[in-house]
Amino acid sequence: MRLGIALTLSVTIALGCEQPTALTTGSGGVALRIIASSGATTTLDFVRISVRGPTNKTVDAAPGTTVTIGGLAPGAYTVALEGFLAGEVDRFGETSPVPVFAEQTTTAAVTFASFVPALASLPPSAQSMSFTVSYGSVAGAASYEVEAATDQSFTTSRIAVATAQTSAQVAVPTYGSYYVRVRAVDRYGARGRPSASQSIVLLCDCWTAKASMPTPRAGLGVAMVNGVLYAVGGSNGTSYLATVEAYDPASNTWTAKASMPTARYGLGVAVANGVLYAVGGSIGTSYLATVEAYDPASNTWTAKPSMSTPRSYPGVTVVNGVLYAVGGLNGGSALATVEAYDPASNTWTAKPSMSTPRQALGVAVVNGVLYAVGGSSGTGYLATVEAYDPASNTWTAKAPMSTSRWFLGVGGANSVLYAVGGVNTTSGGLATVEAYDPASNTWTTKAPTPTPRWGLGVAVINGLLYAVGGNSSGVLGTLEAYQP
Repeated sequence: MRLGIALTLSVTIALGCEQPTALTTGSGGVALRIIASSGATTTLDFVRISVRGPTNKTVDAAPGTTVTIGGLAPGAYTVALEGFLAGEVDRFGETSPVPVFAEQTTTAAVTFASFVPALASLPPSAQSMSFTVSYGSVAGAASYEVEAATDQSFTTSRIAVATAQTSAQVAVPTYGSYYVRVRAVDRYGARGRPSASQSIVLLCDCWTAKASMPTPRAGLGVAMVNGVLYAVGGSNGTSYLATVEAYDPASNTWTAKASMPTARYGLGVAVANGVLYAVGGSIGTSYLATVEAYDPASNTWTAKPSMSTPRSYPGVTVVNGVLYAVGGLNGGSALATVEAYDPASNTWTAKPSMSTPRQALGVAVVNGVLYAVGGSSGTGYLATVEAYDPASNTWTAKAPMSTSRWFLGVGGANSVLYAVGGVNTTSGGLATVEAYDPASNTWTTKAPTPTPRWGLGVAVINGLLYAVGGNSSGVLGTLEAYQP
C-alpha cells in the first residue's frame, strides 16, 4: 500500500518544495525539498513541518534539504510550515484539510506568508494608566500577545497581555513612557517574531512622593547625570553644606557621594559632557565665583576657573555642551550679566546681559533655547520670562507666568518648560506649578506640588520632573516626582 502527499508551496520569502520522491510499497508519506525562494530577503534558521491527521508527524528541516515524512495512515490531513528565525516564527503556512487515500497521491498547496503582525499607530500620549493597542491579523494565529515595557529592549518592567482579538487593553502600574509591540502565537504554541515597537507616554498631571533626602536642605543645586539625580550643597538651616547625595529612581534610594571642596548655598548646578559643575553661591554674605567639577565615574571633585563675577543664586544650565551662569546676586544687587564656560577651552566668556536684572531665578533649556524665569529684581518679584538663543546670541521677551515668584525651580521635560514652587510673600512657599509651551508662547496651570516650598532644586529624569528639598517653615528633605 502506498500513501503520499505532494505539496506545492506558494511562498513569500523563504521556502519552496518539489514533488515527492517515490515511496516503497506498503508505506506512505510526503517528501519535500526545502529550498530558498528567489528574491528572498530573510534567511530562516530552520523550518518545522507538522502533519496532522490520523497520524501526527513533526519534522524540523533546513533549507536546501530533502525531507520525507512517512508512515501516514489514510484520512484527512493538514500540513503546516513554521519558518523559524532566532527561535521565533517568522513565516507560517497551513493547508486546509486534504484527503490521503491508499495507493494515491494527493496534491495540496500551502501559502507560506509573514507571521509578524502590523501594529497600528499609537497616539503619542494618553492621560491614563491603560490604553488600547490595535494590530492586524495574521493567517494561522491562534492568539496574540501584546507587550509593553519601560525599555526598548523589553527586558525590564515587561507586561504581556494574551488575547485572541486584534486589539487589547493594556494596563500599566505607573505613568510614564512605554514601548509597545505585538506578536502572534500559532495553533502549535510557537510564538512569532514581534512587530516593530512604538512608544507612548502616559500622562497624569500628578505628583508622587519618593524617598526623602537623608540631609534636609534648601538653597541646594540639583542635576541629573546618567539617569541619577545629584543634590549638592545648600543649607540645613544652621550651617552651609558641602554634602552631595545621589538618588537612583530605579531603586528609589539615596547614596552619599564625595563632598564638594567648598561648602556653600545658593549655588547653581548643571551637567556638561557627563561632568557635574557647581557654580557660585555664597557663604553668609560672601559671594562666590568658585567653580568645581564632579566626575561621577571617579567620585572626585576638581577645581575649575572661577567666574569673572561672584554671584549667589544664579541660574545655571548647559546649552550645546557650554555652561551658562545667568543673573544672581552680588553685593546686595540683582545681576543681569551672563557668562559662559566652555569645558573644551576651560575658559569663561561674557555673553549679552538680560534686559531685567534678577536673582533667585530659574533657568532651563528647551529645544536648544535657554529660558530665564521669574526671580527678583531687588524691587519686586518677577513673573517675566526671557529667552536666550545661542545661535543668534540674543535675548527675547516671552509670555510671563501668571504667578510672580523667586527661589523657584525650573526644568524642561518633553519640550515643555515647568516652573515649580518659589515664594512671593514674606513667609511660606508656593505649591503652584505652571507649564510653558514654546510653540504657542503660552503658560498653563498644572497640578500643584503636595508640599509648598521655596529654595528647592528641580531636575528631569526620563521625562519626569523631580522637586528636591527646599524650605517650607523649615528645611526639607522631601522629594516629589511629577508626571506630565
